[in-house]
Amino acid sequence: MIRPFKIALALLIGSASVPALAQGGQAPTRDYMNDKFEVERLLDWGSRPIWSPDSKRIVFTRDDHHAGPAYEMELATRKVTCLTCRWGPSGYVARIYYLPDGSYLVLAPPGLGTGETKLGDKSSQIDMGRTELYWMPADASLPPQPLNAPAFGEIALDYKPLASGGARIAWGEFRPQFRTLTGEIVHKGDRAFLVNRTVVYPSPAGSAAAQVTFTETYDFVDDGKTLTFFTAEKGRAENGMFQMSLEDGRISKLPTDGQHNETHVLPDERYGLEESNRASDPSSPLRSVSGHDKPLLASLLKNNGVANAEALANQYGGRTFDLYLLDRKTNKRRRLTNVSDIGGEANQSSPARDGQHIVFAIAPPKSGPFAGKGGLYVGTFSNRK
Repeated sequence: MIRPFKIALALLIGSASVPALAQGGQAPTRDYMNDKFEVERLLDWGSRPIWSPDSKRIVFTRDDHHAGPAYEMELATRKVTCLTCRWGPSGYVARIYYLPDGSYLVLAPPGLGTGETKLGDKSSQIDMGRTELYWMPADASLPPQPLNAPAFGEIALDYKPLASGGARIAWGEFRPQFRTLTGEIVHKGDRAFLVNRTVVYPSPAGSAAAQVTFTETYDFVDDGKTLTFFTAEKGRAENGMFQMSLEDGRISKLPTDGQHNETHVLPDERYGLEESNRASDPSSPLRSVSGHDKPLLASLLKNNGVANAEALANQYGGRTFDLYLLDRKTNKRRRLTNVSDIGGEANQSSPARDGQHIVFAIAPPKSGPFAGKGGLYVGTFSNRK
C-alpha cells in the first residue's frame, strides 16, 4: 500500500469529557488528509463499538470472541448502561448495531431466547456462519427477537429513508452456501419482520470465473445502488474489498496495494476508514491475508489448495491492524494509529454519521504511549489552528 503520512496522535487519557460531537445528519466537508486528529480513551474495556445515527452514543460488547451482554454509552456523560443484562442468556450477543430509527439489529448465536445460548459461546470469525440476525426495540424493553436469517460478520446498513418506514440491510451467509442478501426490517414497536429478502449474489459454485467466495458486507454507497464487501478470493491466497452493483449484479475489485485491508466508507463516501496490516507486515508473501489469525489463515490456505498451510499460517498469520484514512478517489492514505508494528492492534473501527468522529478498540502494545492502555477510544478530526 502507499506509505502513510507519519502523524502524531494526541493521547488525552483521563479528560473529563469527550470532544463535543456534532449533530447527526449531512456530514460536513473535511480535509481529512490534513485535519488535526486526536484520540481519547473512553473505557479500559469493550469491543465492537458502533455509533448511533445521531453520533451521540455508542453500543458495544464486552468481548470480541464470545457471546455476552450488549452495552451502551452516552458520549456526553460517559454513562454506561447494560442493554441486555436483564435478559440473561437471552441477551448474549456477538455484535449489535443501531438501525436508523434507533432500534437495534443484533447478531447472536442461534437459539437466542430458548435457553440454548450460554455466556462464553464462541462468536468469533473462526466460527463463521454460526450466528443469526435478531431485532430489539429502541428502549430495550424486550429481548432480541429472531429474524430467522443466518448471517455472519459485518452487516451493511442503508440510512436512506424507505417509503415503508423500514430499514434496508445487507448481509452475507456462510452456511450452507456463500451468498449475499438484502432485505428490509419493519416493526410495529414490539414485533419486527425481515421482508423483501432478495439474493443479490448466489453461491459462486457455478461460476469458474468468480473471484468472490463469502461476502462480509460493509456499506451501501452511491445512493444505495452499490454494496461494498470484504471477501477471500476464490482459489487464491488473496483477500480485500470489492463492490457490487445492486442494479445489475456487476462485481468489481476495489483498488488495493496488496495488503490485508478492511474498509468502512465515511458518510461523504470519498473517504474510507481502513483497518490494515500495512505496518505489521509490509512485505511478506502472505501480506494480503496475514491479518487473519493463525487458525483461520490455515483454514483459508487449505481451502485454496496451498501446500504447507499450517506452517505458513504459523509463520505469517496474526499480523495486527492499524487504522488509516483512505482517499477512495486518489488511493492515498493517512496513518491514524501507531501500534501494530510494536505489538498492539487498533481495529473494530466505526465512523460516526457526523463525519467528524470515529470509535475503535485498541489491544495495547508493550511499549509506547498506549502501553497498558487497551479498551475503547474515540478519535476526532478538527481543523488545524
